[in-house]
Amino acid sequence: MEKWAVAGILILFFLCIVSIFQRKPLMRHPEKALKTFVLLGLIEIIIAFLQILGILNSFHPFFRFTGSFRNPAVFGMMMVLCLSICIFHTIKSTGKNRTLWYFLSISFFLCLSLSESRTCLIAGIYSSFFIIFAEIPGFRSRILNRKILLLISLGCILLLIALYYYKRNSANGRVLLWIVSMKMIAEKPLLGWGEHGFSSSYMPFQAKFLLEHPEIGFSYLADNASHPFNEFLLFSVKYGVMGLTMLFATMFFLIRMALKIKSPYRILYLSSLLTLFILSMFSFPYTIPMIWLVSTFLFCSIISIYCIDFPKTHLPMILLFSICILWIFFQNRYIYKEWQWHKLQVSSAPIKVVHQKYTCLYKKLCCNPSFLYNYGAWLHHNGYYKESLNILSECKEVYDDYNVELLIADDYKQLKETMRAIEEFEYANAMIPSRFLPLYYEMITYEEEGDNINAYRIAQIIVNKPVKIEKSPSVRKIKNEAEIIMLRLQPQ
Repeated sequence: MEKWAVAGILILFFLCIVSIFQRKPLMRHPEKALKTFVLLGLIEIIIAFLQILGILNSFHPFFRFTGSFRNPAVFGMMMVLCLSICIFHTIKSTGKNRTLWYFLSISFFLCLSLSESRTCLIAGIYSSFFIIFAEIPGFRSRILNRKILLLISLGCILLLIALYYYKRNSANGRVLLWIVSMKMIAEKPLLGWGEHGFSSSYMPFQAKFLLEHPEIGFSYLADNASHPFNEFLLFSVKYGVMGLTMLFATMFFLIRMALKIKSPYRILYLSSLLTLFILSMFSFPYTIPMIWLVSTFLFCSIISIYCIDFPKTHLPMILLFSICILWIFFQNRYIYKEWQWHKLQVSSAPIKVVHQKYTCLYKKLCCNPSFLYNYGAWLHHNGYYKESLNILSECKEVYDDYNVELLIADDYKQLKETMRAIEEFEYANAMIPSRFLPLYYEMITYEEEGDNINAYRIAQIIVNKPVKIEKSPSVRKIKNEAEIIMLRLQPQ
């Protein structure tokens, strides 16, 4: 999906350059593109409905429906973007068309609510209000009243409070992410930690923070984190205040262009930018290929229209798009090697042949965090423990989390370096204190070494440890085994 999205982005950039040269809009009929997107949204609703009925399987084990996505939050993002389009057309249409768009608006809003994504719900409400405020003068004149504004402000505050308490633990978990991320920014404020700074350093920072502040009570909420649920925080961690300043400057100029263009869809474009901003504040939209394409479409549409209205800007914009195309090609220069790697993951070739191919791919993909993790895991599961340890140690430089630490710990265990293995299990437990696996492996390691005192101590911790997910069969099994070990090793 990511590679197809990149191909789509390159096509949009190329079309935008052509449109600037010809001094024509990116799309002569943007109406068709918008209606196509709404049609895709309706297909997602049908898929979700079939998942609710049990006819199709959900793509997430903990949610009844996700559409064609792996997470209902992404389904919610699709719904909120479609909702903006429908609200806009409801206002602009008349007669039967207005009734149809009104019905579609209600459908998308209901599906958005069912997704239970608080961020998407907030984005949907605010973007819809923005369109109605901007496009209906009578509504605008009524709203610009002190009493009405006070009631709306009070309603917004109550909504935010209600959404916080609806999933309080989830909200507090995000607070933990933001606190730790800000501590990372405080250490390298100017230029940040680099491209892989968050993936390589966040989990160690989280472990350190939880060990230093056990009284705060965030240990129960900590989890494996690949994103801080705030795109601006992520950007600051990676590129520091300098990078964030450049990002905000780019956003400012894009909004300024959108305000100046003469297009019947200007308000819709601004509303979509508002939606993406809200999603970026509390979620992870730019990990989703669909959002890459939507953002590129908005960016290209606004700039192509702006260049028609202001001809002097067309040369700098062509240069900008050319640089972007070259940068995307550079970022995806090893796409053929990545294709070979993904093909290798499902290969049924002998282990030695797969090992040789992995070694060859490593020469080109050694900077890819996902490749290093998967290569290290493959080596571990096929008995190349020393080589796995070397690759995973290299992986930690660009990607380090709970799973990496567990693999490293087991590598040490298999290599009979017991104390190093126990240290790594304890470190993995410090990263996510609510998990049971590190303690379980530590208990088993102590028992295998004949250290009954420590095995009994860890078993006692496991038995008394509160459970985050009550119905988890793996946790129940671990607790039962810990109870058996406690009975067997109980001091006389």
